[in-house]
Amino acid sequence: MYHNNVPSYFISHQIRILNPLNIRLFEKGSEHFNEFFFKRFQEIIVPDYKTDDFSGKLSHDLGRIDEKKLHYVGVLSDFNKKKMKKDIDYFISISGPEPQRSILEKKIRSQINDLTGSIVMTLGKTEDQHQDLSDNIKTYSFLSKEQREGLLNRSKMVISRSGYSTILDLAVIGCKALMIPTPGQIEQEYLAEYHMGKNTCHAVDQGDLDLSTDVTSVKKTKGFNAKKSVEDAVENVMNIISV
Repeated sequence: MYHNNVPSYFISHQIRILNPLNIRLFEKGSEHFNEFFFKRFQEIIVPDYKTDDFSGKLSHDLGRIDEKKLHYVGVLSDFNKKKMKKDIDYFISISGPEPQRSILEKKIRSQINDLTGSIVMTLGKTEDQHQDLSDNIKTYSFLSKEQREGLLNRSKMVISRSGYSTILDLAVIGCKALMIPTPGQIEQEYLAEYHMGKNTCHAVDQGDLDLSTDVTSVKKTKGFNAKKSVEDAVENVMNIISV
């Protein structure tokens, strides 16, 4: 939202809109639309770095956007890195719209016993509040922000969708990940491919998931790591809007 009489700022990582056929002409058209849309705002704030970035072509190498209005402030996340014992081998976060959420849950449940070690799985089902415990697998229907932050900090590896906010959360905490994009969600599919190409994560299509093989590939990746803290990014934002 913006107001003609109040300074307004647009915060997003998606400055370029991707299309399912990867047609460059359509992407240029989206940049023209965004160029017109962004004129209403004082500044454009991107939660990413200008170099060694996390969003790739979603917010970089832009042809139409005025770079003087574009500010890369660093990573923004609700979470913070904490000094905690890494005693969870796999943190599995199942999310996304139905029916894909349930399809992924069913697939992971059928393979989860192929993993060894301590496992925590969250189902992303806010309507349920129970938790199911076994010897080495804890399954939660839903986690609060505080619970999720603590579990992520304790985890050696995360298995999740490849949404941008998830990527920033993992970068802040510093974690290796197996990313499974939601089928049909173009941005998630692009981000998974982009970061697999950078060797920051291992990614696999939902239909090809083989947990025992894929987690081995994850161990060879660099993992997600933010160069600076969330506090630094927030300070950058405040410096922009307080001018």
